[in-house]
Amino acid sequence: MLRTLNLSIGDISLTLDWQELIGKWEVPPVYEPFIGGGAPDVRLTLHKDPPEVSCGEKIFDSPPIWSLFRSRDQFALKIYENYDGLQRTLVFPPALANAEL
Repeated sequence: MLRTLNLSIGDISLTLDWQELIGKWEVPPVYEPFIGGGAPDVRLTLHKDPPEVSCGEKIFDSPPIWSLFRSRDQFALKIYENYDGLQRTLVFPPALANAEL
């Protein structure tokens, strides 16, 4: 069972980290050439439930798909906020070295 997946796409190394095990999911063969890479340029932490965040001020709105919020030390990108089961929130610092989804 996967808990962390390291990918290398071009010159960018990306790490996906699940907070909860995702069962018997395996990397589809088409993505296998991208597995690996060195130290990640970006770490994306995936959550089953939306991360607890204070979204702050809405700075851009593109309804009904997404809205961008800014607080003191982070940004939050909310997508499909009004669609049950599709809501997602991407939380990232201004430098975008890591993110919570």
